[in-house]
Amino acid sequence: MLKKKILIDLDVLTVAEWEKEDTRKEEALEFLKIVGKKRFFVYVFDEQLEAVSKWENKNLREKIIKKLNEIKDEKEDAADLLEELKLEIGRNLEEFLDEFVNFTKSKRADLRLALTASALKVDYLVTFNRKHLKSKEKEIREFLRKYNLHTPKIVFPKEIFSTTDSRIKSFSFSHPFNNKSLHFFFTPFSQFIWSFKFSHILSLMIMCTQFYLNLVDVGRC
Repeated sequence: MLKKKILIDLDVLTVAEWEKEDTRKEEALEFLKIVGKKRFFVYVFDEQLEAVSKWENKNLREKIIKKLNEIKDEKEDAADLLEELKLEIGRNLEEFLDEFVNFTKSKRADLRLALTASALKVDYLVTFNRKHLKSKEKEIREFLRKYNLHTPKIVFPKEIFSTTDSRIKSFSFSHPFNNKSLHFFFTPFSQFIWSFKFSHILSLMIMCTQFYLNLVDVGRC
């Protein structure tokens, strides 16, 4: 099964790593725990690292940079991605962003993040930004579709690990028919197959071979 591709907003990492109390902290930590198990393909782009490197809080800055480097599967150059996107849409990027802002009534910096997620063709943009991203998902996706651009889903951490993680669990390799949706149909059959010993299979193969040889002999008569 192919891994889902994700881009993680810095606010998720900040909530997880910051020493201050936050009601979303447990959600962020649980999400990053799943990410740490490499269940997703995680993109990190240079502008994220550059932004964090300018933070005044040294302790938080170092934690976030370390975490980004730990979880990343691939690092991309945002400028190069958006330059390619500019060629694809045939528009000046700043003018395009102006139109994006007017259409969605959202914040420019956040829409740039959504646009980067689109250019990366990720499945999910994971964020805690309710005001400028999550609540504007319908408008953002509508605008991107207008230009035939990729439309990632914008989700809170709890949404992605409550859906994707359950899907992962259902595909356990401990048993070929462990998927609950197939359980009703295949459990009796699978139990029968797994109860078969190798000797039984070998005997069946010999019987089939003998039957075939008898048919050949009859055909020669």
